[in-house]
Amino acid sequence: GGGNSVIVSKSLRLDADGTYTMSGISSLSSTSNGTQAKVGGQSEANGRWSLDGFVLQLTKFDGVSEKHIAFPFDDDKTPIYPDRLFVGGTMYKRQ
Repeated sequence: GGGNSVIVSKSLRLDADGTYTMSGISSLSSTSNGTQAKVGGQSEANGRWSLDGFVLQLTKFDGVSEKHIAFPFDDDKTPIYPDRLFVGGTMYKRQ
């Protein structure tokens, strides 16, 4: 037989003092006709954030900067507003 699985988890914390923490972990496992491949990794970044319209700029403490399209997204069925935040291709759920 064959099989595969992918697991990805990302978190982004934007603090009121203008700092952020972003972390992620991923795992990939695949088997095909007795052959296996397993890959995994994790990352973490810290720095300062700023927002200009729909552009979220994340600048790591080492000076490396990234800009992402960002906007709130809301589900009318939940009492939290906004309950999600879209940042650079990833939809984060508010915790």
